[in-house]
Amino acid sequence: MALFLLMNAFSAAISEAISAVLVDPHLIWPFTGIAAAGGLTALMFLIQYWNLDKVMAKEAAEREHAVQEKKVNSDNVLDEKLSAVVSRASRA
Repeated sequence: MALFLLMNAFSAAISEAISAVLVDPHLIWPFTGIAAAGGLTALMFLIQYWNLDKVMAKEAAEREHAVQEKKVNSDNVLDEKLSAVVSRASRA
């Protein structure tokens, strides 16, 4: 909520600062600048996250592999402990 209010305060401050410049004959340029900045930002966002689904799938596969490896390693440890207990019991 605080972040929302901070952004709202910034927006109000910018609006107050540029309101004197917004006269009727020059009204097209502020909106053109905002539209151009928004379009550029959208293009940069698209380029940045174009392959996000592939990256997330790769990370999920790596996590699954790590979980499987951990399970196998824990099974091996349990087998070693079990065999040690069985060998001690058979000697006794």
